[in-house]
Amino acid sequence: MGRNKPGIMEIKAHLRLNPPSVLRSITHSFMYNHTWKKYLPVIRLLLKKSNQEDQQMTLNRTDFERNSKMRKPVCSFNVEIIKGRLDRVNTDVQVKSLMAVFTEDSATMGILRQGHYAIHLNSDFQLSIRNTTPAETPVPEEA
Repeated sequence: MGRNKPGIMEIKAHLRLNPPSVLRSITHSFMYNHTWKKYLPVIRLLLKKSNQEDQQMTLNRTDFERNSKMRKPVCSFNVEIIKGRLDRVNTDVQVKSLMAVFTEDSATMGILRQGHYAIHLNSDFQLSIRNTTPAETPVPEEA
């Protein structure tokens, strides 16, 4: 006789120890969602205030360390969001998570769709938000 087929318990144990690469990448790309959701109300407020001047806030490093396997995670990025969409494709895990959290929140997406925003996170976990929406040029009236 041949080898017996593995039972459901063996399959579950194997998948738990060796998750498929697709599952690993999905889990990895959304590992900061909880952290970004925590900061979302403040980020939304800063987006609104960025119409008058550039906004800045310092994020808690331990929030990012908790979600990362590294002791000192490297978290820095520069993105531009134009009319609610990323200006260029960005593969950073933090950016993917941030954009996923933004798209889940209709109020935030409403703000983002109205203009152009530059969002920067530096290695000191300082988040900067700048409204880069071009000023409307008045159309001269014809006499």
